Amino acid sequence: MTRLALSLQGEPWPISRPRIRRLVLASLDATTESAELTLRLVNHREGLALNREFRGQDHATNVLTFASDLWERAFLDMAKEYPDV
Repeated sequence: MTRLALSLQGEPWPISRPRIRRLVLASLDATTESAELTLRLVNHREGLALNREFRGQDHATNVLTFASDLWERAFLDMAKEYPDV
């Protein structure tokens, strides 16, 4: 059985945590023994700031992905720059 560490961050999610867990587990390769995933739901303002910072584009985007260590650094930097978001 695959072990999954799931962290949901950000605004209220329109889908239940158990359903997200089922969908993620279903998408993993059968040989995957464990996985760690952080999903963050952001508002338009934070999406715009993230897209501008990491892709150099001046519009919001619906999906950005980061390697786990890069995301931790990016999140800490964004939290300092946008404390009210």
